[in-house]
Parts: sequence; C-alpha cells; structure tokens
Amino acid sequence: MEGHVARPVVILGAGRHGRNAADIFRWMERPILGFLDDTQSPGTKIVDIEILGGFARARDLLDRAAMHVAIGNPVIRRQLSDDLRERGGVLASAIHPSTVISPYAELGDGLFIAPYVRLASRCKIGSGCILDPYCTVGGDSDLGPYVMMAAHCSLVAGSRIGAGAFVGTHVSILGVSVGASSIVGAGSVVTRDLPENVRAFGTPARVVGPADWSRPPV
Repeated sequence: MEGHVARPVVILGAGRHGRNAADIFRWMERPILGFLDDTQSPGTKIVDIEILGGFARARDLLDRAAMHVAIGNPVIRRQLSDDLRERGGVLASAIHPSTVISPYAELGDGLFIAPYVRLASRCKIGSGCILDPYCTVGGDSDLGPYVMMAAHCSLVAGSRIGAGAFVGTHVSILGVSVGASSIVGAGSVVTRDLPENVRAFGTPARVVGPADWSRPPV
C-alpha cells in the first residue's frame, strides 16, 4: 500500500472510472495535477481537471506526481501500471474515507476502493484492484492483482479471485475460487470453484462459455 506521499496525483484515464477516482482523491484531500488520456485534447477540462496529454506524458511526470491508472480493462490497466513501475513511478491508491479496513488486511498499490467497502482481517487485495461501493471481502480471502468487483459484491471468508477476473454486481462468492481472467455475471451465486478464462452466470453459477473481453462485462 502506498505510503504518505505529498506529491499530487495524475490520473490515467478521464472516462467514468477516472472521474470516480478524481472524486475519491478529492475526498481524501489529495491534490490532483491532472488527467492523461489518449482520446482527449490537451487543455480540455473534465470535472474541472485539465487533460495534460496522452498516456505517454506520464513518463515526464514521474518525478512530480504519483500515478493512478483508472482504466477498467484489466489487461490495459496492468500494462500501464507495469510500465510506470519499471520507470520508477509510484502508484497512488484511491481509497474512500468510509472504507473499513482491518489493520491485518494486506493491500497492494494502485487500488481503487469506493465508498462503504469492508475489508476483513487477513484478506489480501492485490495491486490495481477495483472495488466498487458496498463490496465486502471476508477474512482470509485473496484477490489477485487487477481484479474488479462491481457494486454490492460479497466474498465469504476464504474466497479466492484470480488475477484480472471480473465479478459483476450483487455477486456472492461462498468461500470458493474464481479463476484468473474469468467473468462472473451480475447476481450470480458462486458455490463451487470456477476455472480460468470462463464466463459464468446463475444461481448456482455455471460456466456458459469462454470469457469475452471484447465487450464490457456485466
């Protein structure tokens, strides 16, 4: 987890997720230097925050600011994050002040944790994870890096989520495993282990096909 760093934050991605991250950094009273986004013109303002340039501009700002990668796609989020780390960059975590975090939880860097999330004792949250509002992670659960949990997800104690998986809104995972890069559809209840790179849905959740990352998961 990032330490106490006084430097301002640069947010990579000025879309919906980037705007949400900006809100949380403001609640944290963390100064924001600007957005970087390849699809926006420099000088444009998004929620009163200036676009400083495209993603490549991050390399020129690493000595001035911490970086937060606000990209929903886990593959792109990981690529950008790894590049920043290799160049000596610091990844800032956006963690809303309402989050309840056990002192025995283990948190990686570059996290996005929305309002009213609860992280129980000895859970592990890997780098670059996104946890939307009202998610609960039970004790001894383990989220690999770059997992995304949509709003109102519940992980019973001892659950395991593999790297880059997506867990849809109102999903319950009952102490079992979801494989890396898999997609669990909204409202599902996962009662048995799911393999990697699959799409699963239902109560109980069943594999309905391969994971399809060409369209946003729901």
